[in-house]
This record gives sequence, structure tokens and C-alpha cells, in this order.
Amino acid sequence: MPECVKDGAPAAAPVGPGEGAFFRDALGLPLDEFLSNIWGQRAYGPHACAPGLQAAGVAVMADIDYLLSQARFQGVHAQPIRNGAALPDRRTTDAGASADAAYVYGQFAKGVSFRFIDAQRYLPRVADFVAEFAAALAERVNANIYLSPANSEGLDVHYDSHDVFVLQCVGSKRWRLYVDDYAAARERPTGPAFRFDPAHHSPGRVDRDVELTPGDILYLPRGILHEVAPPSGDSLHVTFGVHLLTVADLAHRALRLAVEEVEGLRRPVAHASRLDEQLATDLAAALTSHRLARVLEAHRRECRQRPRAPAEHYFAAHRSPVDGVARLGVAIAERVRNGELSSVPIEPKRKA
Repeated sequence: MPECVKDGAPAAAPVGPGEGAFFRDALGLPLDEFLSNIWGQRAYGPHACAPGLQAAGVAVMADIDYLLSQARFQGVHAQPIRNGAALPDRRTTDAGASADAAYVYGQFAKGVSFRFIDAQRYLPRVADFVAEFAAALAERVNANIYLSPANSEGLDVHYDSHDVFVLQCVGSKRWRLYVDDYAAARERPTGPAFRFDPAHHSPGRVDRDVELTPGDILYLPRGILHEVAPPSGDSLHVTFGVHLLTVADLAHRALRLAVEEVEGLRRPVAHASRLDEQLATDLAAALTSHRLARVLEAHRRECRQRPRAPAEHYFAAHRSPVDGVARLGVAIAERVRNGELSSVPIEPKRKA
């Protein structure tokens, strides 16, 4: 097995000084210790992150508040959560990728939770967190924001096929972590093929019941069954999803790279019965330790590249302290009453 692969997964990248500092502020322990003793093995937290990160996390509520104070906002997918599932809704993201803020607020006021998908694409503070996690772990990271009114229903019991870090920003939420009675769920589930299926994956007893308050971070490895209890007050948290580069991903990328260099990979396979030893030889020539190492290093470089910050015009209003969720209802409800913010009707699709 190549040196760049260990125990069925790519080995951890060397840790830079800046990356280690962020991780210590976030989780209160050295990154190397987390990678060696916790990552992919067990849940960790909740841990109260450093004051600077707590302040940045709470400010995410200000970003959402300002976002929802606009009549419509571009490039934002706000997905309502109803009956324990996140559902598509044309009123929150139409064909033009412009969500209806008044409708989102109206549903929130009626007790509907919302998931803001890939928030790093339009919220600079979230983009900064994502860049730090991606650089430290040398993996792809995205962020979803969960905005929940008091006593609202969250997602049903499930596990994720990727690792997650949960940052509680405003209010509190209680998480239940279960002992899984379906052993395969913990065998490195990754990607659509291992998506949670309630018909085959059922929770056992509650293993841990933890409450997250503002500034707390909780880490959950993929495959841990969990659910969030209805919050007693309005609440917001950010989930950072870590999408791991697997051995299969590594081999796939190496094959794509090798197509340009190994002539045998470009010859046709005429028929299954005519497979020959040369095919195995060509594949072995493609998956060399040297080529796998090149692909892995390119992946690590990509993860350490800080993306361009989203447009700042969304957040020009945030020059003073923010009250968080308390401002959300007041600011938008006032604009709705004054006729400044109206729900834009969306015509039903015409039949072809």
C-alpha cells in the first residue's frame, strides 16, 4: 500500500502553525491530538470555543437577519424542515435562485425551521470558518445553517455520511446521540451509496444527551445516529460538513491523471470475455505510489486555498452590536407591516 494511504483513508496532512492555532481555539486541543485520537472514531464535545470564535459565530445571526431584511436575496437556498425532513419549496428558491424573504419569515413565524444550504457561498463569516476547517483538515468542507423557532421540529433521527462540526450560535439545542443497532452504519459510510435509510437503520438506546449553548462546538464522525430536540427558544447553529477524500476518490483521480500518460488506458475494452492480463498491467501502471502522492498533494493544496470572500454589500449594515434572534422578528415584521417587504407570488409550472 502506498505511503500516502493509511488504514483505508488518506493520511493526515502535516499541520501548519496557523491551522493548529485555529483548531485549538475551536476545540481546545492540538490538531495532531484530534487527528490521532478522535477524528472518525468518536464524538467530541460540546466544547466552548475561544471568545473570538464565539463572537464570530453569534455574528452569523446578524448576517441571516440582514439577509432576510431584503425583499429577495440571490443565490440562497433556504430549505424548510417539515415533518422531520428538509423539503424542496419553490417559494424559498425559485428557478432564478432568488429566494422570497417575506415567505421565509412568515413560515419561520409559524414554527417552521429552515436550512440555509452552502452558506459559505454568500456569508463571509461562514466562508472564513469553512476555509479554516478545510485548511486544517486538508479536506473539502461546506456549511449549512439551521434557523429554528421555539418548539420547532428538526430532522428525524439520522446519520450523516460525512463528518460534521456543529457550532451553536444563538439560543440552545439539545442533541441526542444514539447507540446504533445497525453495525454497518459505522463502517465508514460515505456518499450517496451509504445514505441513511430509516427502513434499515434504527436507533438503539440514547448514548449521550448534550445541550449546546452559544459558542459550543460538537464534533460527530460519520455514521453516528443523532437527532436534535425541539428548542425551547429561537435557535441558530451552523453545521460544517467535512467531505473526506477516500481511497476510491484517490484512485479515481489518479486514473484520470494517468489517462494522459499511460497509453494502454486509452484502448477500448472490446468485450468482457476478451479481458487480458495487459488490462491489469495498465491499471497497475496507473495507480503507482508516485501518482497517488501527486493527486493527494494537489488535493491538499486545493483545500488550503482560501476562497474569494462573497460580496460585502449584503453586510454593509453591520457596523454596530447585534441582538441576534431577538432582532429577526422585529426588523422583518415591521417592514412587512409597512408594505416594504411583500411575498412575491410564484406561478405554478405549466404542463408541457
